Amino acid sequence: MILLASEALEAFLAEYRGVQGRSVRATASQRNHLVATLTMVADVRGTTFDELELVNITREDLVKVLLTYRERPDQRFVTNPGAAPPERSNATMGRRISAVRTFFGWCTLTGRVYVDPAATILSPRRVEKSPEALTEIEARRLLAAASKSSWPLRDVAIVSLALGCGPRLTEIATAKLGGLEGSTSVTLTILGKGSKPRRLHLGTVPSQAMTAWLVERQAFLDAHHLKSDSLFLSSKPRRVTQASGKVTWECNFSTEGLADFFTRVTTAAGLSKPGVRAHVCRHTFATLALRSRSFDLRELQAALGHASLATMSRYLHVSDDDLAKAASQHPLSN
Repeated sequence: MILLASEALEAFLAEYRGVQGRSVRATASQRNHLVATLTMVADVRGTTFDELELVNITREDLVKVLLTYRERPDQRFVTNPGAAPPERSNATMGRRISAVRTFFGWCTLTGRVYVDPAATILSPRRVEKSPEALTEIEARRLLAAASKSSWPLRDVAIVSLALGCGPRLTEIATAKLGGLEGSTSVTLTILGKGSKPRRLHLGTVPSQAMTAWLVERQAFLDAHHLKSDSLFLSSKPRRVTQASGKVTWECNFSTEGLADFFTRVTTAAGLSKPGVRAHVCRHTFATLALRSRSFDLRELQAALGHASLATMSRYLHVSDDDLAKAASQHPLSN
């Protein structure tokens, strides 16, 4: 019996999502990595993705296509190839190799192949770098730039939430109006990695910005005769044709649109530099929280939604000034 790689992939993804309970986003990521890899293997073997036989895939095939992936231009830079890095990073390669190893490990466990071709393919060592973070002055410049945008009430609400609570980009984009609770002490429940709910506690600035945005949000929906459960809206509603042929309009803020927004607002604030991207607000929240001692490590871990306390080490970088100040305050140094 011939077992096609495409059939094995669909069976794997069905179990990954339905039985293991992985999130839609994680499942989509696995699909993208594996379809791309298997398509490249099919090209190497002179066949198509739909006709590629699982048993014919070798370790050499996988290594070859992974090397090609490392050196192939990143599609995210097609409009600006000069900004593209010379090759994909170890972190990016690690995610693809992890997807490949997980898939073929499952194929071996379920008896679809007898020898795992990916078992001895090791992930590259990740170089841990201190995350880029804004200073408090730069963060205030970012807020000021948001207040001068084409939709200031929305944009200030987004930036103040990002800086004041540290949610991930996707968590902001998928935040729902129903997740908001409270009037004096405002909280926002979001879905984090693995579809795990997490409650964010909004401080004074994010709460005030959110209150102002909610009034503006409803006025926008009423003016355009729209309905949406998304907390943050796009200023340009999109026409969507359902499978039934029914036409609807959506105005939710996509993750891609939100990333573009952060690029625009950081540029407007004069903060466009290497390492500064949408995630910088999350790093800024964490770094300033630790330096001001407003959060301890456990509290910050919960606020950021990190599964492991070890992950928090990336935010523990210190400057020479920090070390000098700490040394001068040591009880035995005076």
